[in-house]
Amino acid sequence: MSDAPQNFERFNQRRSASLLISVLLHGGLLAIAVLLFSLFRTPAPDEPTRRGSIVLTSNDENQNEEFLTEEEFEETMEETAVAASAPAAQAAPALDVPVIESLPGPPPVEPTPNATEMANETLTDAANHQFELSQAELDEIAKEQRRLKSRQPKGDPMSINIFDGTKMTGRRFVFIIDRSQSMGSQGLGVLSQATKELTAAIQQLQPNHEFQIVAYHSRTVTISERRLLTANAENKALVKPFLQRLAAFGATEHNYGINAGLMFRPDAIVLLTDGGYPGLTATQLKEVRKRAGKAEFHCIQFGLGPQQKPTNFMTRLASECNGTFRYIDVRDWDE
Repeated sequence: MSDAPQNFERFNQRRSASLLISVLLHGGLLAIAVLLFSLFRTPAPDEPTRRGSIVLTSNDENQNEEFLTEEEFEETMEETAVAASAPAAQAAPALDVPVIESLPGPPPVEPTPNATEMANETLTDAANHQFELSQAELDEIAKEQRRLKSRQPKGDPMSINIFDGTKMTGRRFVFIIDRSQSMGSQGLGVLSQATKELTAAIQQLQPNHEFQIVAYHSRTVTISERRLLTANAENKALVKPFLQRLAAFGATEHNYGINAGLMFRPDAIVLLTDGGYPGLTATQLKEVRKRAGKAEFHCIQFGLGPQQKPTNFMTRLASECNGTFRYIDVRDWDE
């Protein structure tokens, strides 16, 4: 029983400490609530507005801080503005620029004269001014004239026949032959027969005529250089070996061969093909007609048996380009 007073005393101490902590905690929360309320509440209409002010300071040369009132700050700003607008106490010294008598290069451009003065000036007779070319310039002009003259057609045009029925007339002749697989010995056998026909036709040409052969499938190849060849004995001798070396293979691209032939600007063109797919589209035909100009465009189609379709891109090409169309049944060669 002697411990009872001591336990009671310790109980009172703990209760006092808990009460003190509770009071401090609730007091702090109340203070925070009052502060937040004062910051965010909207003042009543009749409540006087509290004015705040900005405290301005400046440091003197001893780094002592000095507080300025609003009036002192405005005076300081006015003094600064007046000092900034005042003229400089001393002008910058003038630069000593040396006088340059003349500079390399073209002379300075004279100012454009007044339009009225130009209108009132006396006109100079152009006949009094003579323009002369140097001898080197005259020689160059004469050389160009000779070059252009050499490219003009020479002699009379002539007519030649191929495959006993297709007749063409001109001074410049281009023969376009399809060398795809169907044209070779494993197909219609046209290449071997065309070698005989083209060799004989080109032998008819005179030295004042020109010719070229374009063989095509998915690519094109020509005799020697890609230009028209003079129909002399030397160039005629190239025809048969060139045709004999052609191998028939690959797919058919008629547009490649035809446009390659048109590059030579011939007077007469003949196309030799079985007309395999794909043919020329309407857009491609229009472009060919435009490039062909006045040239004759003759088409010979080869096939096995009677002609299957009465019209195709070759019939349209021949009729629209001053030429002819023929169909040849290769079975007739065996008779």
